Amino acid sequence: MNLRRAVVISKQREIRQLAQKISQQVLVADDVIEAVDIVVSVTPDLILLDGFLQPCDISVILNASHNNFHTAIVVVGNNGTPPA
Repeated sequence: MNLRRAVVISKQREIRQLAQKISQQVLVADDVIEAVDIVVSVTPDLILLDGFLQPCDISVILNASHNNFHTAIVVVGNNGTPPA
């Protein structure tokens, strides 16, 4: 799979690397405010969310991307331990 554009909301290197493997262009946000700015200014094919985001933060990002009907949104889980 090779997508045109992916947005990653995570500080985890592994999640960013995953996006780089499947997308031509990867836009990275370290926080929710930056993520919303990116999502509303571009039309990503994929949004990868860190599993450590709070549900209210995920909701804000989803609401910002409501016009992107064809955008896949994936929450990348964790193994129960917070990132270092």
